[in-house]
Amino acid sequence: RHTTRPPPPAEEPGAKHAKTGAAEAEPQEISFSLQEVGTGLEAINTGRLEKPYLRTSTRLTVEHLKKYLAKKMRLNETDTIEILCRDALLPMGMTLAMINASHWREPNEDLVLKYQVIAQEGS
Repeated sequence: RHTTRPPPPAEEPGAKHAKTGAAEAEPQEISFSLQEVGTGLEAINTGRLEKPYLRTSTRLTVEHLKKYLAKKMRLNETDTIEILCRDALLPMGMTLAMINASHWREPNEDLVLKYQVIAQEGS
């Protein structure tokens, strides 16, 4: 004998529909800060970013952040930028959503990422 299921609950006003791919559990935007790591002998003292606090898509990758930093700080093509979260070096393809879930895990605090610019020999 089959039982009937109750109807699904009515959607809340402003709620995203499941078929749109915009799940409520994962926000589409994230606020975070980019802070320069304390400079060592091999690091370039590039100064601070004019706007270290950003709000952008959770789909933004580490590669995008590196390009953003290189452009904002007018770096040479030979300079290397490292992006870290809690002292862990982040891979190029990792998104901000993945970083927030796997490295940060602080739901009540904005994500904090650190960067370091390293000059290549001969530059």
